[in-house]
Amino acid sequence: MHEKLGKAVMVVFEECVVPILNNAESLKIALDSACRRGGATVLNCLAHQFWLADNSAPDGATALAALAESHAAAHSWPRRTKGTLVVTVYTCGNIDPVVIARLIGRNVGAKRLKISEVDFDALASDNTPWLSGDS
Repeated sequence: MHEKLGKAVMVVFEECVVPILNNAESLKIALDSACRRGGATVLNCLAHQFWLADNSAPDGATALAALAESHAAAHSWPRRTKGTLVVTVYTCGNIDPVVIARLIGRNVGAKRLKISEVDFDALASDNTPWLSGDS
C-alpha cells in the first residue's frame, strides 16, 4: 500500500447565478467561504476579473485560494450554459475536497454538476523515465 498524498476533485457546475460568476470579488468570497466552511485553512485568496474584448462589461472571473492543505481554484464562464463554473480542489490530510467543492456549488447557486475525483498516492519506486525523456 502506498502512502496517500492527497485527493483532488474537478467539478463543472452549470446554471449558476450569473452575477456571482461575473464578479471577481463575489467569486472570491464564494471560494473563500466554502474552503473555510469545509474545514480548510485559507492562507490567501485572490481573484481576477475578465472583461469583454471591448471592455464594455465583465466577462467572468478566476479565483484562487492557497490553503495550508494545498489549493482551490475556480474559473467562470457566465455566458455559457446560463453560467458555468469549473472548480478544482486539491487537499491533503483530513480535509475532504468534495465537501469544499459542493459548498462552492451551493455558494454560486449551481443547479447541475459533473464531478471527477482523483486520489494521489506516493510512488512505489522512483522509476519515472518520462522525467528524463525516456519512454
